Amino acid sequence: MVQQIAQAQTSLQQAQLQNEASAATMRMALDTAEQQGDGIERLMSDSMQVAATIQDPALGNTIDVQA
Repeated sequence: MVQQIAQAQTSLQQAQLQNEASAATMRMALDTAEQQGDGIERLMSDSMQVAATIQDPALGNTIDVQA
């Protein structure tokens, strides 16, 4: 009986450790996803600012090779 209680306690501790490790891994994945989302937002914002500064829509469509 005592041995079964000890085994149950050990199993419970192992399950708790696995849950904590899983939660830590998920937090790391969430942090990474948030950082990537922030990077995409900055990239999109920067591209919109660049697009707004271009005055000539034909700019960059041709190359002067006779210069």
